[in-house]
Amino acid sequence: LAYGITFPLLVGSDGKKFGKSEGGAIWLDGKKLSPYHMYQHLLRTPDSDVGKFLKMLTFLDMSEIEDIVARMDPSHPNHSGPNA
Repeated sequence: LAYGITFPLLVGSDGKKFGKSEGGAIWLDGKKLSPYHMYQHLLRTPDSDVGKFLKMLTFLDMSEIEDIVARMDPSHPNHSGPNA
């Protein structure tokens, strides 16, 4: 008897899959990816992908994710996005 877990393919808003075959591998091992490159990757993540990635890749409460996404809107009174 075997059990398995499946996970939907992680794709960005551009439709490209998120992974090493697309040149977008994100390694958690500092020997394979420096903290600087991890930071740069996260910084370049399109705003439209942030909510989806937070939902799929973190254990944050949905209400917290919704608050983060809402604060990314430049019209939000507590805007926390670029140039905030």
